[in-house]
Amino acid sequence: MVAYFCKVCNNLLLLEVDDRDCISLKCETCPFRGPLDYHVRVVSTRQKKDDPENSFLDINEQRKLIPTTTENCPKCNHPKAYYHQMQTRSADEPMTIFYRCCDPKCNYSWKE
Repeated sequence: MVAYFCKVCNNLLLLEVDDRDCISLKCETCPFRGPLDYHVRVVSTRQKKDDPENSFLDINEQRKLIPTTTENCPKCNHPKAYYHQMQTRSADEPMTIFYRCCDPKCNYSWKE
């Protein structure tokens, strides 16, 4: 399996399928979206799951791999959020924590 990471925040990029069945890369923690620059084979759900040829994860399976915490969203008050930490200042300063609401209708991002 190949993993691609965001050029902005270095988080794992997810595959996103729009209403025209176009596949692109999407970051869950920042606004980055990009074209899919490699060949992806669409896998039918009727195929065997244990087949090594069918090793792509759908977007819901990818979301399960992102760490979550119990942090209330300031916009919709949803009780869970995805998070990641990044050193944005000097080494003697604490890391910045970036959050994104787990509610797919909200997707609000904030930092501490």
